[in-house]
Amino acid sequence: MAKTLSRTLAIGLSLLATNVCADADTTLALLEQWVHGYYNNAAQAAADQDRDIPDGHRHRLMHQLFAPVDMPNIPGLTIFQQASTDGSMNPRWIVRLGVLQFFVDEQTGLVRQRELSFKQPDQYKNAHLNEHRLAELHLADFDFDSACDFFIDNNPAQDLIEGPIPDGSCQIRSPGGDKILTAEDRIEITPDGYGFLGRYVDAAGQVMWGTASNELNQLQRVSSLSDYVAEHGSRVIVFGASRGTGLEVTKLLVAAGIPVTAFVRPSSNTSALKSLGGVDFAVGDAMVPADVQAAFENHYHRAVLSSLGCRGCEVRPDFEANRNVVDAALASRVRRMILITTIGAGDSRDAPPWIVRWMLKEVTELKTRAETYLMTSGLDYTILRPGGLKDIEATRGGVLSEDPTTFGLIGRADLALLTINCLNDADTIGRVFSTIDPSLDWPWDMF
Repeated sequence: MAKTLSRTLAIGLSLLATNVCADADTTLALLEQWVHGYYNNAAQAAADQDRDIPDGHRHRLMHQLFAPVDMPNIPGLTIFQQASTDGSMNPRWIVRLGVLQFFVDEQTGLVRQRELSFKQPDQYKNAHLNEHRLAELHLADFDFDSACDFFIDNNPAQDLIEGPIPDGSCQIRSPGGDKILTAEDRIEITPDGYGFLGRYVDAAGQVMWGTASNELNQLQRVSSLSDYVAEHGSRVIVFGASRGTGLEVTKLLVAAGIPVTAFVRPSSNTSALKSLGGVDFAVGDAMVPADVQAAFENHYHRAVLSSLGCRGCEVRPDFEANRNVVDAALASRVRRMILITTIGAGDSRDAPPWIVRWMLKEVTELKTRAETYLMTSGLDYTILRPGGLKDIEATRGGVLSEDPTTFGLIGRADLALLTINCLNDADTIGRVFSTIDPSLDWPWDMF
């Protein structure tokens, strides 16, 4: 207890000596305003290279994302952070992620910055795009070391927030386990920058991690969060994109400025897709797992949409191909999937008229298997079941129903509108909807 009080007093005296004004509420308000967006230290790394700085003193190129998130179960201000090797959101290149927690220390009146590390980090790559998943977490879902907290405060001019980790308090074992390494670190946060020293030294003071330079790593904001997500994190991959509902969905995505990867067969007619612009193509066979997995490789995808199905195929793809898509999404850390099946699948088996049930018996069984596979996959899914489909202009009268006895008609353009609405509505996650247009009468409007 005496050691803790002594260290706390030392922190307070150190900050007072540097003319820092302790105002925790102001500090938290400034942090909320300042820490957001995509950052890198490209200018600093390039300057080191131009000046031919010795290797041990160079600052390595860093890419960092800061995204304020609402986490009601964790006190204080919470900011999701994620570092990648290339500045993208491709899960293959994400090297570190966690949550920065800023809260008031009761003993000093200063703000503490604590780094929370996910206990299961692979599940939370790009979690800022599915913020509802973070809202469910508690401190027990993270690892952290309070001895490695920064004690920070804003200066009187309110254009800088800075502070150290207390000297000697934060220690880790070296990768080989043979040494105790001590953190030497402090941060300096400005309205558009985040600087940190970030190094560990051994008992002799030799730098074992980080740079020997006393110049902080200077991350500068180079893009707003919204612009960064639009460029790197809004892309959607569509299976079944060359015709029917998949084509209508792709049209809406492109019109909204959302980049699309269209998975098509080598024999597909892609003229309609090419006329849209904003579409990248992945060519393959959805029945071949390697082809499906390869479609995810070149970009990070926010979500996957599948309307795969084929009445005239020798082997129907309705289950097997969609299973391949689910597996590839899981392997690529894509969390969100919308699957378009049909009324008659799953618990809506008795909804269609008997003649429809008889005609579509094989396909509804396969689509039921696809639905079950997706629902048990762990993905953030939404399943849409259209009834009879028509190629008509949108009436904008399509509706979603969770009543499994619902049956009716809907135009593909209206089904596409409902699909896009679900993509942007977290409340539809984990739900199954029948989709109909009440203005269309079955069976008279079918023909």
